[in-house]
Amino acid sequence: MIETRLQMLLAERRMKQIELARAIFVRPNTICDLYNGWATSINFTTLDLLCKELECDISDILRYVSNGNGRSNSYGMSL
Repeated sequence: MIETRLQMLLAERRMKQIELARAIFVRPNTICDLYNGWATSINFTTLDLLCKELECDISDILRYVSNGNGRSNSYGMSL
């Protein structure tokens, strides 16, 4: 499963979601979905803009967490 760490990054920088959205010219809903872990995908361009604006690496924004058994994903689908 992929987890987002955007909430932590914004807290460390004392930055609001709307400020980030405006800074990188993306919809506030996009940032909100990433922030809350609701996003099911992310555009490479958006990821690039996030890294540049937050001065971080992709691994600072996204993290892979094993689901334990390796047999299904977070959507309940068998692998």
